Amino acid sequence: MDERRNNARYVAAEVTGISAVRVRPGIEATLIDLGAGGLALETDRRLLPGRFVHVQLIDRGGTTTLRARVLRTDVVRLTAMVVIYRCAVVFDQPYSAFTVAEGSDAASASAATA
Repeated sequence: MDERRNNARYVAAEVTGISAVRVRPGIEATLIDLGAGGLALETDRRLLPGRFVHVQLIDRGGTTTLRARVLRTDVVRLTAMVVIYRCAVVFDQPYSAFTVAEGSDAASASAATA
């Protein structure tokens, strides 16, 4: 599969400061990865591809709300009690107000290409 992303992606463990992710209205989500152009998240609610959503990134400074379009949604876990979906979204406007942990492979690669 060809890589179609125009921006570097960082796994959640490499992104510092973001303590929670929600999809309005109040849908809790887990951040999988984040880049300037979009993110991947997991949630127990199915987000419909093609729909616009508002993603809220919560950090020490407050909440940043970003308008985004859902690209795809896949089932990643299925139990008798819950379905977990992994969703990829693309932001309407680039978002770069996040930091990457020092010493991470992604930070090193990003610095080398800057």
